[in-house]
Amino acid sequence: MASSDSCNHVIRQDLVTSENVSIVQNQIHKSQVAFDPVSFIINIVIMMALSMAVGALTAKKPPKPRHSPPAGIEQFSVPTADEGRAIQVLFGKRYITGPNVVWYGDLKSVAVQVRM
Repeated sequence: MASSDSCNHVIRQDLVTSENVSIVQNQIHKSQVAFDPVSFIINIVIMMALSMAVGALTAKKPPKPRHSPPAGIEQFSVPTADEGRAIQVLFGKRYITGPNVVWYGDLKSVAVQVRM
């Protein structure tokens, strides 16, 4: 057992020399890179451009609109105001399909003109 300890001790003494220490210090110094803000910003811009390009290429295309007839005023469900109509009393969250409203905006239709 004593012989193996002395052998390990000799190997360790052999590894710790001034030449080996200076080699290790040079390797550590070379591996430590100083922070360069210009290259950092350039890398960020390149990564953003690549990310946007991949996103644009893999995005789903929006569906083409169907040609439907224009909506007229008669297609809207306009609230009414009638005398003698019961006023609804609600508790909680409810959706009123036919509210009793006195005025509901200026509904009109305007033709859309497209220049080509």
